Amino acid sequence: MVPQSRPPILITRPQPQASRFARHLRSLDWTGRVHVSPVLEPVFLSIAPPGLTYQAVILTSETAVRAAQHLSGLPKLAFCVGDRTARLARRAGFLATSAKGDAANLLAVILQSGTPGPMLYLHGRETRGSLAQDLNKAGVETHSTLAYAQDPRPLGAAVLRLIRKPGPVVLPVFSPRSAALLATQWQAAGARSDACVVALSQAVAAAAAPLRPARIKIAAHPDGDSLLAAMKHMAEEAGWA
Repeated sequence: MVPQSRPPILITRPQPQASRFARHLRSLDWTGRVHVSPVLEPVFLSIAPPGLTYQAVILTSETAVRAAQHLSGLPKLAFCVGDRTARLARRAGFLATSAKGDAANLLAVILQSGTPGPMLYLHGRETRGSLAQDLNKAGVETHSTLAYAQDPRPLGAAVLRLIRKPGPVVLPVFSPRSAALLATQWQAAGARSDACVVALSQAVAAAAAPLRPARIKIAAHPDGDSLLAAMKHMAEEAGWA
């Protein structure tokens, strides 16, 4: 097989994660052009100061860590969904425990710690699962607080021109909601490009199905390194130099 040049990449995750991922890609051996056009933008909401003395805070995203930094009076202990969220929480002054990127495992990590309530769960407007309810059912008093929203944003003009041309475009997708928003805009734009989807999880891949991917890879684990490995595997299979 004659090697083909690597196609462009379109990163649609929110900032600052999008630019950080783009910088990481450029530091590797990917030679295709990298485009950044977030389909979501975080908006931090006004939150009343905590009215209780909480024992721990629950953070399920980098954006939740940023929201927590807007609050005073929070406990030092934090339970985080993944390693990166935990690292950022530590930089913000928390004693953070990671559930290793597994949202389903976060409940077990909290319960196994033996930490009593009450706990404060800071989350976005669109949230998946029933973590707070499950903790309350398990006897750990947990208060759920809406701390931020992720508002939709349109794809940029340069990206619209890109996806209206034939040829492959690599789409690393990190959440079901961003995948669904991207698919809606992709269809509305009359995209002619071949969507080559690299999904962080099975749920993300399912949400990306309306893109009708020409190629699709799912990360072995829900973290950035595994997603990059899946991208490299796709490039090898496709014969992209």
